[in-house]
Amino acid sequence: MLRRIVARLLQPVYAQGMRILAGVNGQWEPADLPQLAAGLYHLIFGYFANVPLMAAVTQKDPRSPAAMARQRRFLEQAVTGLLGVSPLTRRQRSA
Repeated sequence: MLRRIVARLLQPVYAQGMRILAGVNGQWEPADLPQLAAGLYHLIFGYFANVPLMAAVTQKDPRSPAAMARQRRFLEQAVTGLLGVSPLTRRQRSA
């Protein structure tokens, strides 16, 4: 039952994401878009899923303000590089 509920809730999000990714850049083959989406998901959410592991390995708090700022910069660079788009400026984000 949970699988059906999750699928019903997430399939529209996935479909919208595929439409967005298909229109971003011609460098990706349509067949590669699911892998690109999965990779982006893991880049973004994997960091938070592995906080205990990262804390144990680095002996630093992965949720500290400095670590979060570093993760945000990394994600912006990684995602814009993968999608072939320019990062938004603060002014563009707030508009």
